Amino acid sequence: MGSTHSGIDSNQSYSVIWKWEHRQDDYYPYSKEISEIIERHFLMSDQEIFQIRSSNGLVYKIDLREKIQINPLTNNRRKIIREVISDIPLSVKWSWVNNKHEMEPYANEISNKIEEHYTKGSDCPLIIYLFGRKYAIDTKKMTQTNLVTGRVRKIERNKIPSKKFLWQWQKDNGTFVKFQEKESSYIENHFKSKRKEILSIKMNSTNYIIDTENMFIKDSEGKVKQIRRIKENYIKYAWWWQDREKKWNPFSPYHNEKLEQNYLSINQSPILIAINGKQFEVNTKEMKERSVQSGKVYNIKREPISNDRAVWIWVIKSGKKVPFPVAISNIIESQYFLEDYKPLEVEIRDKKATVDIQNMSVVFSDKKERQIGRLVIENYYPSRLELLSRDECKKVFKHLVLLGYLPPDWDCSQVEETKLFEASDTELCLIADLFYQNSKNKLSLREIKRIQNATLVNNFVLERINIERFQCSNEEPLLLFYVSAEDSFDKLLKRNEIALCEESKLSFICGKQYYFFNNAELCNKLSPQQGNNRFMLIFWVLLGKTAVISSQDDIQHYYGNSIQQLNEIRFPPKGYDSLQINNENETYFLLFNPERCYPLYLLNYELVLQ
Repeated sequence: MGSTHSGIDSNQSYSVIWKWEHRQDDYYPYSKEISEIIERHFLMSDQEIFQIRSSNGLVYKIDLREKIQINPLTNNRRKIIREVISDIPLSVKWSWVNNKHEMEPYANEISNKIEEHYTKGSDCPLIIYLFGRKYAIDTKKMTQTNLVTGRVRKIERNKIPSKKFLWQWQKDNGTFVKFQEKESSYIENHFKSKRKEILSIKMNSTNYIIDTENMFIKDSEGKVKQIRRIKENYIKYAWWWQDREKKWNPFSPYHNEKLEQNYLSINQSPILIAINGKQFEVNTKEMKERSVQSGKVYNIKREPISNDRAVWIWVIKSGKKVPFPVAISNIIESQYFLEDYKPLEVEIRDKKATVDIQNMSVVFSDKKERQIGRLVIENYYPSRLELLSRDECKKVFKHLVLLGYLPPDWDCSQVEETKLFEASDTELCLIADLFYQNSKNKLSLREIKRIQNATLVNNFVLERINIERFQCSNEEPLLLFYVSAEDSFDKLLKRNEIALCEESKLSFICGKQYYFFNNAELCNKLSPQQGNNRFMLIFWVLLGKTAVISSQDDIQHYYGNSIQQLNEIRFPPKGYDSLQINNENETYFLLFNPERCYPLYLLNYELVLQ
């Protein structure tokens, strides 16, 4: 059995996956743990039949000599196979055209398989299974064919800039703080080596042990904190110095650039800088600054302050700038970043086009040529808005509109207190349809106002971006109704924070949480009564992973014996972000994180008397 290794380049990183045959020629992978158990027996040339326990609790026998899995109860036998997958660097990514005419990336495992097949230059199609369906991948014709329906889709091979990862630990308040750069690099090297032993490090004269498999850090007193590994996209850094009152002050942009160059140099020898006529010796290696005149020493620090984001646009005949679809924009940015200037074939609005980065143009299939451009919001976003000037804030919101995070006619000049604006015609139609859906003509909409609060929407968009980055989920926000009293609007937005009211009837149903509805009439029914003239709010809501509770059994399933009734709920089940409550033909949602919602519209309506 060991002879199967002879075809593998010992200098190339690879991984092994064991699979069992679900249907003829359709194999499902074992879990990582079971696959590792089978692999250990395989590498020891173990000819004895051994047992494994699957995730469903059933016990199976594995015969590596015959390459079969046996069910002891039914004696049913299935083939098993061993697949060796080269760990192709993710600088290459394969994608296919989905029903929205967008390039959707394959999962890493499939993308690596296609890349390996591509580099071999094989003339035979590669067979893959995607969403339980069988496809043939032709890397010569760059097509994916459904072997049942015969439908052919285009595929693409794209280069993606390599990603750097950093490590963070979680504070008691739930926020994550990054490790210092050296410790983060040390942890990352240990993680990539896939070693099982615990890592020991020393920080601030304290010894810690780090378990990168179970993602925790433990100090010498046994206190445990969660850790996580995230992508680092930071491009710009800021340098700060600490005064006698322990307050951090920024260096000027000129000195910031000099310090960054020194920090990245090989020798990192101390440099002299002049501030307000006084000289200071700065040591970026020891993170100290010494006054040449007084000899006093101050701490300095280096912090990432930006996550530069670029969006590619093309200019239509009227001169208006139109953004490329996000997937295409990312591909163009990847080629631009790698200085790969060969023409790029794309499809926009069912039209084929060729993007020429070198000449900054796009030529459509009808021979019409348009100018393209790269818009970057440098050094500003994501960021705390209070650190930015008014003009910088306006630039942030223009960028968010262009990326599609905010409505197209968002007033980008409004960056201070909360204001109400007239909704656009498109928004009026959207909200009216949503409002009258299932209303049975009991409610009459009088006025719709859009709510603009720069700080709150900034927090909401940051949370949405964090979900995309860290959870790899492109969740679109839902428009949901919120139970509101007439005077709760002012309370809601005080001090630029969401303080959702708790005076609704629902507090007796399911505790004092944040309640949202997809039904305006139900929302009205459970709102406090304030006469015929009423108000209702519509929120953007990121529900995330939702647990559905329809009965007492569901409460037991998610909470065990810790919670007996709905009105005792104060937190989501482990692994979930929100709840969907189905109660007596009524459905509503519970949200526990106020940064995952934003009040977008204020509705003025009245109750129609029958």
